Amino acid sequence: MPRGSSLKMCAVAEGVADFYPRLGPTCLWDTAAGAAIAREAGCAVVDLAAQPLRYDLSAGLKHAGFLVTAPGGCLAACAQHLSA
Repeated sequence: MPRGSSLKMCAVAEGVADFYPRLGPTCLWDTAAGAAIAREAGCAVVDLAAQPLRYDLSAGLKHAGFLVTAPGGCLAACAQHLSA
């Protein structure tokens, strides 16, 4: 789906998509709004180590990558495949 990261996160929150993997770097400001909406909708929004996606400026201005899964979605299976 050719859209920005926040809109793709919102698609998962809306139920239009089940999963959004971002496997490359993305700036914090490109994901903040979508991550907030997805979390409020019950989605998992995690980094590539399956830890909650953080917005800590001391760690830099970019995320290395992240996963967004629908509520009750496939987070465990997706994280397992990424770590393999």
